Amino acid sequence: MKALADEELVRTGRADGVRLGPAFLRLVGKLHTDVVAVAAPHLQSLSDDIGETVALGRISGRELAFIHVVVAEQELRVVPRVGANLPLATTAGGRALLALCADEEALMLLQLPDAKGTDSGELLKELKRVRRIGYAVDDNETTPGVVSLAVGVDTILGRFAVSVPAPAVRVAAAGRPRIVERLLACRDVLLGEIGRNRPDE
Repeated sequence: MKALADEELVRTGRADGVRLGPAFLRLVGKLHTDVVAVAAPHLQSLSDDIGETVALGRISGRELAFIHVVVAEQELRVVPRVGANLPLATTAGGRALLALCADEEALMLLQLPDAKGTDSGELLKELKRVRRIGYAVDDNETTPGVVSLAVGVDTILGRFAVSVPAPAVRVAAAGRPRIVERLLACRDVLLGEIGRNRPDE
């Protein structure tokens, strides 16, 4: 405990026991920056490869918050705002994040009753599908004319979603498999670098 206190990772006090120290809190604050620094080159590469916008998001309360966006070069493009919050349950990125959780944790995050209710039952079926195929889809649900595909990435820095929101006219049945393939490959690269359970371990 003394070594942790010397590094300001914890603070010990006579009356209130052990508390988190300022160095630990600074480290927590850097997590957001660190994941962006690691992920940004891979997100840029994905965007360049598929010609679409790529967004990195995380859970913020009961919503999906975008923390980094690589904007596509195309004239017709989808541009989510960094810091914008969208519903977890209806967005591809939100569903990808919820699929990383156990069903009970996902329902708790959304403050939904157990799976007996119609809404939660449908959501749990969708999360099961996302886990099975490896990615989530928002097909004109959040924004008409926009299709979003997303994968969840469980890292040592937290859980994140990589989303590709694109105009529905370009994500036709023929274009979707290519985007999904590249999106899954990007996820695998990120997991190889910062995954909680890296493939080589």
